Amino acid sequence: MSKILVVQQIYIYWGRTGPNGGYRKSIRDAVKIPVQRLDCKDPKIVYHRASYSNSNHYVQPYDEILVHGTRQPIDLGCVTVEYTQEEVKATFRYSYRYVGKPDRSWVEKTLILPANEWGQIRYNGRFTTETSWYCQTVVVNMGLFDRLTPGLFTQQEPISRFASIAKLGW
Repeated sequence: MSKILVVQQIYIYWGRTGPNGGYRKSIRDAVKIPVQRLDCKDPKIVYHRASYSNSNHYVQPYDEILVHGTRQPIDLGCVTVEYTQEEVKATFRYSYRYVGKPDRSWVEKTLILPANEWGQIRYNGRFTTETSWYCQTVVVNMGLFDRLTPGLFTQQEPISRFASIAKLGW
């Protein structure tokens, strides 16, 4: 039986903080995977994206769950994921296109995760234009599992974590 690569991206967006900044800070770094919405019985790669923003008061995310083929590497902006049936290799590389400011071009980190364990990469950034700005935090959870269950990322702590969290001051 082949293993299933599961990747979850959690996006948190904000502009002017306003009254909902406290809600934003309460968002968890891992959420349950809505496996009941999958329309594939034997997936090889499952991708779950949950996006939180001020528009919904950071309560109910917009989310999607998709099944991918087996093409590698999987490019997730600043995170690239590759896998075999024994392990997952996830690499963070700073990119202004996906992170914005401040510059962290010197930052690179690779996590090697054995099967049936998971890891987490977190990063943040700020984007500005002449008339507006917004910030984002991105969390990427990934692991290679024997079976797909909703609580893969919520029932135990990751075995490895990396964060490139910058102060987003002006």
